[in-house]
Amino acid sequence: MFVERVCPFRGESCARQRPLEKVMSVTTVYQTTCRFCESIEAGIMLSLAFIADFFAVARVATKASNVAMSGDYEEAKRIIKTL
Repeated sequence: MFVERVCPFRGESCARQRPLEKVMSVTTVYQTTCRFCESIEAGIMLSLAFIADFFAVARVATKASNVAMSGDYEEAKRIIKTL
């Protein structure tokens, strides 16, 4: 890629090639973006699985608590053991 520049010593316009120091290929950018998105997706899926497990445990604990409040402690123990 050529860039038009003014020569500081002669004041003339001179075409020099721009150094390509930090150029990433399209493939490199695509692969980096894919890895980033895949890691975000994995984190979100892990979080959602944790939330689903939390609410499943909370539902069972609430059910056991309600049974225990009615006085049926053996049934509450049985419910808790299903976890």
